[in-house]
Amino acid sequence: MSSDRQAAVAASQLGPSSPVGSGRWRITGATTVLLRNTTQFVDKAGASAVAAAFGWEGDGVSATRPTPLPHVIEALRVEPARAQISLKVTSDLVEGVRCRAPIRQHALVVDEPATLGGTDEGPSPVELVLASLGTCQAITYQVWAAQLGIALEDVRVEAEGDIDLRGFFGLDDDVRPGFGSIRLRVELNGPEDPARYEELAEVVDRHCPVLDLVQNPVPVERVVVASS
Repeated sequence: MSSDRQAAVAASQLGPSSPVGSGRWRITGATTVLLRNTTQFVDKAGASAVAAAFGWEGDGVSATRPTPLPHVIEALRVEPARAQISLKVTSDLVEGVRCRAPIRQHALVVDEPATLGGTDEGPSPVELVLASLGTCQAITYQVWAAQLGIALEDVRVEAEGDIDLRGFFGLDDDVRPGFGSIRLRVELNGPEDPARYEELAEVVDRHCPVLDLVQNPVPVERVVVASS
């Protein structure tokens, strides 16, 4: 972290979907680029916990300077209970299949391409899964490179997934509605020996939250509230 206060910047570029066979589509172009050797604390609950741990004023979110990650890690090491946080996002169907899902102060519009009945005013949910996976990988590479003392200049992650739309539309009950497979291409740029980056990759795959989400079952509780 330069000056102990660097901002985390990651960008994702989502490309169009393309058909690859009968009922099968391949989501392409979800590319994540870590633009600087930085990272950022992203959720309000966690930021508030860290602000409280250091006795800072405010909620830790509206501050213009990011929290130095070594401070965050040490605070959670001293008080493990502060590591338990809950995140919440509310999604509203706006029109057609277009949805609005604001996250903290960030506006997010989710839609489908015209070929799937949408107006293409935003990325689709499954494209966002790939973007989430790619960005989470990039961030995790940066965090663990710093912890392992591995020099890392740039990270690019390309995420590509195959999905069979017959599952979503109920045309074949034997077809799962989600991705059947996901492929990651991780490009690392830096002065280290390739073996060091392979070591880093193994650590990242053990600690990347979104990779854990897509590789392992997560209990989901659903409650339906119907109103007239």
